[in-house]
Amino acid sequence: MGGIGKAVGGLIGDITGTNAAADAQTNAANQAAQLQKQMFEQTQANLNPFMQAGQGAIPGLTNLLKPIDEQQALQDYYNSEQYALMGSEAQNNLLAASEAMGGMGNTSTGNSLKMIAPQMGQQHLGQLYARQADDFNRHMGVVNMGQNAAANLGSTGQNYASQAGNAYQMAGQAQAQKAMAPFQTAMGLGQLGISAAKAGLF
Repeated sequence: MGGIGKAVGGLIGDITGTNAAADAQTNAANQAAQLQKQMFEQTQANLNPFMQAGQGAIPGLTNLLKPIDEQQALQDYYNSEQYALMGSEAQNNLLAASEAMGGMGNTSTGNSLKMIAPQMGQQHLGQLYARQADDFNRHMGVVNMGQNAAANLGSTGQNYASQAGNAYQMAGQAQAQKAMAPFQTAMGLGQLGISAAKAGLF
């Protein structure tokens, strides 16, 4: 019976060892999954400000896509203090130059005076369009930054889901092995009993 006792003891030892191994594998898998979760949450926290900045820039970018109302812009400009000062200065400079050259009162001077307002208006529109383009590029840069952050977070989320899923699958397999251990032991004991019976030990 000593041999049978050793065999039974070995089978029971196998159960204990299997359970310990399964618990260790489960703990390791759960820790790995938790670490992946912490890494994802940290990455999310790091990228959130950039995504929020990108989202915040979208309304401004959309507004910059609207065409400039040139007629309204010129009307506002011609009624502004800036135009009054610059226009007066331009007229004074032209008249002073004409007087110095002896051309006061001629047709050329009159035509030049008439061109001051249109030329200044066109320069003002050019400045508006250049400013709009600069603003658009700045907003687009912020939007792109947010878009890249969102894409990186999406990729990180996919990696987390995959790696955490693998870890939880390993934990499940370990627990399945633990659950099967008693049944495997029972089968082993059954086989041991059959072998012992055949050997005439009972």
